[in-house]
Amino acid sequence: SNSVSVIDTATNTVVGSPIPVGSLPAGVAITPNGQRAYVTNGGSNNVSVIDTATNTVVGSPIPVGNNPLDVAITPNGQRAYVTNEQSNSVSVIDTATNTVVGSPIPAGNNPFGIAIAPASQQKASLTIAKSRTGKFTRGNKGTYTITVGNTGPGTTDGTTVTVRDTLPRGLTADRISGSGWNCTRSALTCTRSDVLPAGSSYPPITLTVRVSCSAPAHVTNKATVTGGGDTTTHTATAPTTINPDKHCDKHCDKHDHR
Repeated sequence: SNSVSVIDTATNTVVGSPIPVGSLPAGVAITPNGQRAYVTNGGSNNVSVIDTATNTVVGSPIPVGNNPLDVAITPNGQRAYVTNEQSNSVSVIDTATNTVVGSPIPAGNNPFGIAIAPASQQKASLTIAKSRTGKFTRGNKGTYTITVGNTGPGTTDGTTVTVRDTLPRGLTADRISGSGWNCTRSALTCTRSDVLPAGSSYPPITLTVRVSCSAPAHVTNKATVTGGGDTTTHTATAPTTINPDKHCDKHCDKHDHR
Protein backbone atom coordinates (compact mmCIF):
# COMPACT_ATOMS: atom_id res chain seq x y z
CA SER A 1 0.00 0.00 0.00
CA ASN A 2 3.09 2.27 0.11
CA SER A 3 2.19 3.30 3.62
CA VAL A 4 2.94 2.74 7.31
CA SER A 5 0.27 1.66 9.79
CA VAL A 6 0.55 2.52 13.47
CA ILE A 7 -0.71 0.00 16.05
CA ASP A 8 -1.67 0.80 19.61
CA THR A 9 0.03 -2.08 21.46
CA ALA A 10 -2.32 -1.78 24.45
CA THR A 11 -5.38 -2.60 22.35
CA ASN A 12 -3.72 -4.04 19.23
CA THR A 13 -5.79 -1.76 17.05
CA VAL A 14 -4.64 0.56 14.25
CA VAL A 15 -4.36 4.21 15.20
CA GLY A 16 -5.57 6.72 12.62
CA SER A 17 -5.07 6.42 8.88
CA PRO A 18 -2.06 4.79 7.22
CA ILE A 19 0.86 7.19 6.73
CA PRO A 20 1.76 7.56 3.02
CA VAL A 21 5.47 7.04 2.31
CA GLY A 22 7.44 6.03 -0.79
CA SER A 23 7.17 3.01 -3.04
CA LEU A 24 7.63 -0.47 -1.54
CA PRO A 25 8.55 0.47 2.06
CA ALA A 26 10.75 -2.26 3.54
CA GLY A 27 12.59 -1.34 6.74
CA VAL A 28 11.82 0.94 9.68
CA ALA A 29 13.83 2.18 12.68
CA ILE A 30 12.85 4.47 15.55
CA THR A 31 15.21 7.07 17.02
CA PRO A 32 16.21 6.45 20.67
CA ASN A 33 14.07 9.39 21.84
CA GLY A 34 11.04 7.92 20.05
CA GLN A 35 10.38 11.12 18.10
CA ARG A 36 11.17 9.97 14.55
CA ALA A 37 10.67 6.84 12.44
CA TYR A 38 12.95 6.27 9.43
CA VAL A 39 11.38 4.18 6.64
CA THR A 40 13.31 2.78 3.66
CA ASN A 41 11.40 2.94 0.39
CA GLY A 42 12.84 0.18 -1.78
CA GLY A 43 10.99 1.21 -4.92
CA SER A 44 11.65 4.95 -4.56
CA ASN A 45 15.35 4.74 -3.61
CA ASN A 46 14.80 7.05 -0.66
CA VAL A 47 13.98 7.23 3.03
CA SER A 48 10.89 8.85 4.56
CA VAL A 49 10.98 10.39 8.04
CA ILE A 50 7.85 10.23 10.20
CA ASP A 51 7.14 12.51 13.15
CA THR A 52 5.74 10.04 15.70
CA ALA A 53 3.92 12.76 17.65
CA THR A 54 1.74 13.67 14.66
CA ASN A 55 2.21 10.52 12.52
CA THR A 56 3.03 12.64 9.49
CA VAL A 57 6.00 12.64 7.13
CA VAL A 58 8.58 15.33 7.86
CA GLY A 59 10.19 17.10 4.91
CA SER A 60 11.09 15.52 1.59
CA PRO A 61 12.23 11.90 1.21
CA ILE A 62 16.01 11.49 1.61
CA PRO A 63 17.64 10.11 -1.57
CA VAL A 64 19.92 7.10 -0.95
CA GLY A 65 21.11 4.17 -3.11
CA ASN A 66 19.14 1.72 -5.21
CA ASN A 67 16.58 -0.45 -3.44
CA PRO A 68 17.19 0.53 0.19
CA LEU A 69 16.00 -2.28 2.44
CA ASP A 70 17.08 -2.01 6.07
CA VAL A 71 17.92 0.86 8.40
CA ALA A 72 19.55 1.12 11.85
CA ILE A 73 20.05 4.17 14.06
CA THR A 74 23.01 4.79 16.35
CA PRO A 75 22.34 4.76 20.12
CA ASN A 76 22.94 8.53 20.30
CA GLY A 77 20.39 9.05 17.52
CA GLN A 78 22.77 11.09 15.39
CA ARG A 79 23.13 8.75 12.40
CA ALA A 80 20.92 6.37 10.42
CA TYR A 81 22.62 3.63 8.37
CA VAL A 82 20.77 2.31 5.29
CA THR A 83 21.61 -0.79 3.23
CA ASN A 84 21.23 -0.25 -0.55
CA GLU A 85 20.75 -3.74 -1.98
CA GLN A 86 21.13 -2.99 -5.68
CA SER A 87 23.92 -0.43 -5.15
CA ASN A 88 25.99 -2.78 -2.95
CA SER A 89 26.51 0.03 -0.46
CA VAL A 90 25.44 1.63 2.80
CA SER A 91 24.27 5.26 3.04
CA VAL A 92 24.73 7.29 6.23
CA ILE A 93 22.11 9.90 7.14
CA ASP A 94 22.70 12.81 9.53
CA THR A 95 19.46 12.81 11.54
CA ALA A 96 19.90 16.45 12.58
CA THR A 97 19.69 17.66 8.97
CA ASN A 98 18.20 14.54 7.31
CA THR A 99 20.86 14.62 4.63
CA VAL A 100 23.28 11.93 3.48
CA VAL A 101 26.79 12.26 4.91
CA GLY A 102 29.68 11.66 2.48
CA SER A 103 29.75 8.97 -0.19
CA PRO A 104 28.01 5.59 0.15
CA ILE A 105 30.10 2.97 1.95
CA PRO A 106 30.91 0.04 -0.38
CA ALA A 107 29.59 -3.31 0.87
CA GLY A 108 29.30 -6.82 -0.55
CA ASN A 109 26.74 -7.95 -3.08
CA ASN A 110 23.10 -7.29 -2.19
CA PRO A 111 23.47 -6.06 1.40
CA PHE A 112 20.25 -6.57 3.30
CA GLY A 113 20.40 -6.37 7.10
CA ILE A 114 22.31 -3.95 9.29
CA ALA A 115 22.89 -3.67 13.03
CA ILE A 116 24.72 -1.26 15.35
CA ALA A 117 26.48 -2.21 18.58
CA PRO A 118 24.59 -1.11 21.71
CA ALA A 119 25.73 1.97 23.57
CA SER A 120 27.22 -0.17 26.34
CA GLN A 121 29.77 -1.50 23.85
CA GLN A 122 30.62 1.86 22.31
CA LYS A 123 33.50 3.80 23.78
CA ALA A 124 34.42 7.45 23.83
CA SER A 125 37.28 8.73 21.72
CA LEU A 126 38.72 11.86 23.29
CA THR A 127 40.41 14.65 21.38
CA ILE A 128 42.49 17.54 22.63
CA ALA A 129 43.29 20.79 20.86
CA LYS A 130 45.57 23.58 22.00
CA SER A 131 45.90 27.13 20.67
CA ARG A 132 47.53 30.35 21.79
CA THR A 133 46.08 33.84 21.86
CA GLY A 134 48.03 36.82 20.55
CA LYS A 135 51.78 37.33 20.72
CA PHE A 136 54.08 35.94 23.39
CA THR A 137 56.68 38.53 24.41
CA ARG A 138 59.54 38.19 26.89
CA GLY A 139 58.68 39.73 30.25
CA ASN A 140 54.93 39.54 29.63
CA LYS A 141 52.08 37.07 29.94
CA GLY A 142 50.62 34.79 27.29
CA THR A 143 47.47 32.69 27.07
CA TYR A 144 46.78 29.17 25.80
CA THR A 145 43.35 27.57 25.29
CA ILE A 146 42.91 23.81 25.69
CA THR A 147 39.75 22.09 24.45
CA VAL A 148 38.77 18.46 25.06
CA GLY A 149 36.19 16.82 22.80
CA ASN A 150 34.69 13.39 22.16
CA THR A 151 34.39 12.03 18.62
CA GLY A 152 32.59 8.93 19.91
CA PRO A 153 30.93 6.74 19.00
CA GLY A 154 30.10 6.35 22.71
CA THR A 155 29.89 8.73 25.65
CA THR A 156 32.58 8.99 28.31
CA ASP A 157 31.92 6.49 31.09
CA GLY A 158 31.98 8.78 34.12
CA THR A 159 35.54 8.02 35.13
CA THR A 160 37.90 10.95 35.62
CA VAL A 161 39.10 12.85 32.57
CA THR A 162 42.51 14.37 33.24
CA VAL A 163 44.27 17.12 31.29
CA ARG A 164 47.98 17.64 31.96
CA ASP A 165 50.02 20.50 30.59
CA THR A 166 53.81 20.48 30.25
CA LEU A 167 55.41 23.91 29.95
CA PRO A 168 58.70 24.34 28.10
CA ARG A 169 61.71 26.18 29.50
CA GLY A 170 61.08 29.91 29.75
CA LEU A 171 57.36 29.68 30.60
CA THR A 172 55.88 29.48 34.11
CA ALA A 173 52.23 29.00 35.02
CA ASP A 174 50.31 32.03 36.27
CA ARG A 175 46.75 30.68 36.22
CA ILE A 176 44.81 27.68 34.89
CA SER A 177 41.03 27.34 35.00
CA GLY A 178 37.94 26.24 33.09
CA SER A 179 34.20 26.04 33.75
CA GLY A 180 33.43 22.73 35.44
CA TRP A 181 37.10 21.75 35.66
CA ASN A 182 39.00 21.15 38.91
CA CYS A 183 42.39 22.66 38.16
CA THR A 184 45.64 22.70 40.14
CA ARG A 185 48.22 25.27 39.06
CA SER A 186 51.18 23.65 40.79
CA ALA A 187 50.64 20.37 38.96
CA LEU A 188 49.19 21.97 35.81
CA THR A 189 46.34 19.45 35.79
CA CYS A 190 42.58 19.77 35.35
CA THR A 191 40.07 17.00 36.03
CA ARG A 192 36.34 16.32 35.74
CA SER A 193 34.12 13.23 35.61
CA ASP A 194 30.79 14.39 34.13
CA VAL A 195 29.70 12.42 31.08
CA LEU A 196 30.59 13.91 27.68
CA PRO A 197 28.35 12.79 24.77
CA ALA A 198 29.82 11.87 21.42
CA GLY A 199 30.20 14.88 19.15
CA SER A 200 30.47 17.29 22.10
CA SER A 201 33.24 19.20 23.85
CA TYR A 202 33.85 20.27 27.43
CA PRO A 203 34.17 24.01 28.19
CA PRO A 204 37.70 25.16 27.31
CA ILE A 205 40.58 25.43 29.77
CA THR A 206 42.46 28.73 29.85
CA LEU A 207 46.14 28.65 30.80
CA THR A 208 47.93 31.94 31.43
CA VAL A 209 51.73 31.86 31.58
CA ARG A 210 54.56 34.24 32.35
CA VAL A 211 57.23 34.53 29.69
CA SER A 212 60.75 34.74 31.12
CA CYS A 213 63.26 37.23 29.77
CA SER A 214 65.50 34.25 29.07
CA ALA A 215 62.86 32.30 27.15
CA PRO A 216 64.09 30.82 23.85
CA ALA A 217 62.86 32.31 20.60
CA HIS A 218 60.82 29.18 19.84
CA VAL A 219 59.13 26.86 22.34
CA THR A 220 56.47 24.15 22.19
CA ASN A 221 53.80 23.72 24.83
CA LYS A 222 52.28 20.23 25.17
CA ALA A 223 49.05 19.00 26.77
CA THR A 224 47.60 15.50 27.13
CA VAL A 225 44.18 14.08 27.99
CA THR A 226 43.38 10.67 29.45
CA GLY A 227 40.40 8.89 31.01
CA GLY A 228 36.67 8.85 30.41
CA GLY A 229 36.82 5.24 29.24
CA ASP A 230 39.29 6.04 26.44
CA THR A 231 42.45 3.98 27.03
CA THR A 232 44.58 6.11 24.70
CA THR A 233 46.60 9.15 25.76
CA HIS A 234 45.89 11.99 23.34
CA THR A 235 48.35 14.85 22.87
CA ALA A 236 48.15 18.39 21.51
CA THR A 237 51.03 20.78 20.97
CA ALA A 238 51.23 24.53 20.46
CA PRO A 239 54.45 25.74 18.81
CA THR A 240 55.06 29.29 20.04
CA THR A 241 57.30 32.10 18.85
CA ILE A 242 58.66 34.27 21.66
CA ASN A 243 59.11 37.91 20.70
CA PRO A 244 61.95 40.02 22.17
CA ASP A 245 61.31 43.06 24.36
CA LYS A 246 63.90 45.82 24.66
CA HIS A 247 62.83 46.55 28.25
CA CYS A 248 63.24 42.96 29.35
CA ASP A 249 66.60 42.58 31.12
CA LYS A 250 67.97 40.76 34.15
CA HIS A 251 65.66 42.70 36.49
CA CYS A 252 62.69 41.31 34.55
CA ASP A 253 63.93 37.79 35.16
CA LYS A 254 64.08 38.47 38.89
CA HIS A 255 60.49 39.77 38.78
CA ASP A 256 59.32 36.59 37.02
CA HIS A 257 60.46 34.40 39.92
CA ARG A 258 59.37 36.55 42.84
